[in-house]
Amino acid sequence: MVIYDRYSYEIDIGSYQALLTPGVRVVGIQDGFVDTSGYDPNVYCDANFFGEWETRSYMASIVAHGVTKIINVPTMKDHSASGVTGCLKNLGYGTFNNVARSHRAPYSFTNPLIGVMCSVEPLRSKAVLHIMDGMRQVWHGGPLTQVQDFIDQPGILLVATDPVALDSIELEAIEKNGNKGRLRSGNTIRSPSRRTVTSFTTMPPRISSFGNRDTSPRPASWDWASQT
Repeated sequence: MVIYDRYSYEIDIGSYQALLTPGVRVVGIQDGFVDTSGYDPNVYCDANFFGEWETRSYMASIVAHGVTKIINVPTMKDHSASGVTGCLKNLGYGTFNNVARSHRAPYSFTNPLIGVMCSVEPLRSKAVLHIMDGMRQVWHGGPLTQVQDFIDQPGILLVATDPVALDSIELEAIEKNGNKGRLRSGNTIRSPSRRTVTSFTTMPPRISSFGNRDTSPRPASWDWASQT
């Protein structure tokens, strides 16, 4: 059994090792923001969103070649760029590197990048169970807010084999708390999960996986989700 997370320092802060039984291996995929030693250079998603110099996001080697099955354990919280941090975002952005480049205020390309990453094999086939930690719920200001007014204590765990279905339940719960928050604050708090669609005439290339760039024709304009 292996417990893995993206950043080694976050594992140390959380004291994972002290909470696990002997024999369970703990792995931090990368030691720093630019460390790529824990990723497979042959398995990647390629897309240029904002003219960034590195357009590839690589899959963690432990996922590509190590584990045989994955139990995904996300937390129930709002996210300013993707709406929520649920099963799909936790799985995709926790497995691939160089993902922060997908959102730059006021625009977000987390849709479709999160979905594409979760569809890449062998990640898609290995992720068999999703356990969402809803003991504490961040319903606004996520993912890093410490404002207690934006944090509820539902005290629940949600379990599913379908990550999309579970994320839908999470989104509904966070939207419900967002509506309550707006009423408590005199309608001054806007639900962060609401997204509008902005049309662009010049778009980045279609995202490709496994190093196979998609060169098929693109329409003159695409509709992409953006944060407002």
